[in-house]
Amino acid sequence: MIYKTVSADNRSKEGVGGIINKKYKRCISKWIGGTERILKVELKTKENVTIIVTYGPNENEKTCDKGDY
Repeated sequence: MIYKTVSADNRSKEGVGGIINKKYKRCISKWIGGTERILKVELKTKENVTIIVTYGPNENEKTCDKGDY
Protein backbone atom coordinates (compact mmCIF):
# COMPACT_ATOMS: atom_id res chain seq x y z
CA MET A 1 0.00 0.00 0.00
CA ILE A 2 1.30 3.41 -0.99
CA TYR A 3 -0.43 6.47 0.39
CA LYS A 4 -0.27 10.20 0.92
CA THR A 5 -1.33 11.13 4.42
CA VAL A 6 -2.43 14.40 5.94
CA SER A 7 -2.15 15.96 9.39
CA ALA A 8 -3.88 14.19 12.27
CA ASP A 9 -6.66 16.79 12.48
CA ASN A 10 -7.62 16.18 8.82
CA ARG A 11 -7.62 12.37 8.89
CA SER A 12 -10.78 10.80 7.52
CA LYS A 13 -11.32 13.99 5.48
CA GLU A 14 -8.50 13.77 2.96
CA GLY A 15 -5.84 11.40 1.73
CA VAL A 16 -5.22 9.07 -1.19
CA GLY A 17 -3.72 5.63 -1.56
CA GLY A 18 -3.28 2.70 -3.88
CA ILE A 19 -2.35 -0.95 -3.70
CA ILE A 20 0.45 -2.31 -5.89
CA ASN A 21 0.89 -6.06 -6.34
CA LYS A 22 3.87 -7.23 -4.27
CA LYS A 23 5.58 -8.67 -7.37
CA TYR A 24 6.04 -5.06 -8.57
CA LYS A 25 7.45 -3.78 -5.26
CA ARG A 26 11.02 -3.73 -6.57
CA CYS A 27 9.88 -1.92 -9.72
CA ILE A 28 8.70 1.18 -7.85
CA SER A 29 11.21 3.89 -8.69
CA LYS A 30 9.42 6.70 -6.86
CA TRP A 31 6.07 7.88 -5.64
CA ILE A 32 4.93 11.43 -5.14
CA GLY A 33 1.92 12.74 -3.26
CA GLY A 34 1.10 15.80 -5.36
CA THR A 35 -1.77 16.92 -3.14
CA GLU A 36 -3.99 15.30 -0.53
CA ARG A 37 -6.04 13.83 -3.40
CA ILE A 38 -3.46 12.88 -6.06
CA LEU A 39 -0.75 10.20 -5.92
CA LYS A 40 1.74 9.42 -8.71
CA VAL A 41 3.64 6.11 -8.74
CA GLU A 42 6.41 5.42 -11.25
CA LEU A 43 7.42 1.83 -12.07
CA LYS A 44 10.54 0.75 -13.93
CA THR A 45 9.62 -2.40 -15.87
CA LYS A 46 10.34 -3.41 -19.47
CA GLU A 47 8.46 -0.23 -20.26
CA ASN A 48 8.26 2.74 -17.91
CA VAL A 49 4.81 2.85 -16.31
CA THR A 50 3.21 5.74 -14.44
CA ILE A 51 0.12 5.17 -12.31
CA ILE A 52 -1.93 8.15 -11.19
CA VAL A 53 -4.38 7.64 -8.35
CA THR A 54 -6.97 10.30 -7.59
CA TYR A 55 -9.56 10.58 -4.88
CA GLY A 56 -12.53 12.84 -5.47
CA PRO A 57 -15.02 14.28 -3.01
CA ASN A 58 -17.76 11.97 -1.83
CA GLU A 59 -21.45 12.49 -2.43
CA ASN A 60 -22.09 13.53 1.18
CA GLU A 61 -20.03 16.72 0.90
CA LYS A 62 -21.78 20.01 0.29
CA THR A 63 -21.62 21.22 -3.31
CA CYS A 64 -19.71 24.35 -2.26
CA ASP A 65 -17.04 22.16 -0.59
CA LYS A 66 -16.50 20.04 -3.70
CA GLY A 67 -15.03 22.88 -5.76
CA ASP A 68 -14.77 22.86 -9.52
CA TYR A 69 -13.50 19.44 -10.46
